[in-house]
Amino acid sequence: MKYIRIGLLSFLFTVCLQSSGQTFLPLGNWKYHGANNHIRDLLEKDNKIYALTDAGIFTYSISDKEIELLNSLNGLRNVTINSIGIFGSDVAVGYVDGVIDLITDSGIIQLNAIFESQFSNKQINEIATFGDEVLVSTNFGLVIFNTISKNVKGTYWQLGPNGEVLTAKSAAKFNNELFISTSSGILKGLNDGSINLLDFNNWERNVNILDPKKMVFFNGDLYLLSPVSGLLFYELGNWNTVFSPFESLSNISIIESGIVVIGTDNNWIWDGNSISEMLVPEVNDITCALSSSNINFWGTNFDGVYKSEATSVESILPGGPLFNSAWQIQNSEDKLIAVKGGVNSNFGLLQSPQISINEKGKWSNYSATTVLEWNGLKDFTSATSVDNSLFIASYGSGLVTYDLTLGTSEIQQV
Repeated sequence: MKYIRIGLLSFLFTVCLQSSGQTFLPLGNWKYHGANNHIRDLLEKDNKIYALTDAGIFTYSISDKEIELLNSLNGLRNVTINSIGIFGSDVAVGYVDGVIDLITDSGIIQLNAIFESQFSNKQINEIATFGDEVLVSTNFGLVIFNTISKNVKGTYWQLGPNGEVLTAKSAAKFNNELFISTSSGILKGLNDGSINLLDFNNWERNVNILDPKKMVFFNGDLYLLSPVSGLLFYELGNWNTVFSPFESLSNISIIESGIVVIGTDNNWIWDGNSISEMLVPEVNDITCALSSSNINFWGTNFDGVYKSEATSVESILPGGPLFNSAWQIQNSEDKLIAVKGGVNSNFGLLQSPQISINEKGKWSNYSATTVLEWNGLKDFTSATSVDNSLFIASYGSGLVTYDLTLGTSEIQQV
């Protein structure tokens, strides 16, 4: 029996520690094992879906249904990705340190202009293309790139009413006007070259919309999400409320039939004329959505991506563990067992019970969702396998056993 305890291990890899029943990797090579079940964003390019997850990015080809993982082992940087978008004709990856990777036909091109700038917090929040310009929203303001030269055309960072730095969350160009969703409201400036937008006094400010976030276009109209104020659209110089529910809103996405409005407990669809509650059979905890080739794709919190067309729903999820932070990894009975739980010096971390097992290259995952007896348990700290049964130590719930063959569990309090 072998085990590795690495505190809270960030991301899961295996290197020549695989048990005898698994295919060995060549000496010195790594294989990536990451959790891709939490979908943060979706975009489509050239009949391929790009899904941003906590572990990186995976792609899904609509034509041949192939799934490909993109991460630090095949070209992306080993830094947290915060956003994906379209930069001209390429898919762009925005990192928390300000670097932008462009995924091109000839390879990955790295843009370092923001990373090398003077600002301390350079996180990329959004990347959006408008004609020959790319609007990049960052934690210090808005940076505009030229799509052809890929050089910076302008930077708007003194956006506050007194010239202070504001976080830009989203940006859009509409009818010769430039809009920026910031930490202090919506800014609007004429984008026809007639005024100097480097002067913070030349921006029109709307501070009445609380916590404005994402802007999108639907049927030629500009829409805005505010978790507090709801869904709004811009018309004749004013932001008008379309829908304001009695719960916080987390995201908006465009599909062919309208704008998907994602709330804490419910989802709605705005078709340009009316709002209605939206239910997607077999799909729960939606985080984002898009449409391509008459197919709807749904990103979820825990189950990866679903695609739905007509009456069919299909799961799209690369194999992998449930989580990217493991308290313990152990090799037992030709199984690589990863446990999420853990404790610190004062008390349990209150992690939900989650165990992921890799056997012969295939991952199997177990949680309170799949094992009902684990509801209410916290902080699994270690696990081993004996005669195809798991023996799991927990912090505060005693010894937990789980029969991998029968799918039954028992809890023994000590």
